[in-house]
Amino acid sequence: MDSRQLVERLHDGGGFRRLPLIDEHGQVVGMHLTRFLRGGYLDVVQVRWHDGLAVWSRLFDEFNVDAPYSGPQRLGGTSGSLSDVVAALMPESGRHATQE
Repeated sequence: MDSRQLVERLHDGGGFRRLPLIDEHGQVVGMHLTRFLRGGYLDVVQVRWHDGLAVWSRLFDEFNVDAPYSGPQRLGGTSGSLSDVVAALMPESGRHATQE
């Protein structure tokens, strides 16, 4: 599968929302994908078209009153080829993507 087909698989089968990933010159260079999971978790994936690399992070979606401008805590994730990232995120038959 090429990168665009894998992104479609994340969107259609994984429940990810898609936004274009834009560089500093306004060119579309990839895709930014997000999905909210039960329990207050957020998955974020960024894919770059030119090299086929991707990074995925799972975050706990919460607001910290004591540090309102701090980013959320990263709970897990991986980086590498898009196919490796998709394999980590997409459920196998009978398993949910959040199960280890």
